[in-house]
Amino acid sequence: MPNYDAVEASVVGGFGIVEHDFMADGDFCPWLCALYVEQDMRGQHLGRKLLDHGVKEAAKLGIDRLYLNTDHVGYYEKYGWQYMGDFLHQDGKTARVFSIDTK
Repeated sequence: MPNYDAVEASVVGGFGIVEHDFMADGDFCPWLCALYVEQDMRGQHLGRKLLDHGVKEAAKLGIDRLYLNTDHVGYYEKYGWQYMGDFLHQDGKTARVFSIDTK
């Protein structure tokens, strides 16, 4: 039996896949949300790996297309996400919306 007391581990990043991500237009679903990598772990392509994993897992679940909203410019485009336009967020502001085909 493994000795789990000897293993040190910490969460350094993550994301979610949710039905709605605070967008006023409910026509898009599901959303990849809350992509995050701890500051001291950035620069190691972990964000890209998390995005790739999310797309693969969505495909396994039979999801053909994922969406995300962000205020970042230039990041998601590097990884194949396509800018769809600015859409109304529930807070009354606009957010940049991207999508990706999971196939």
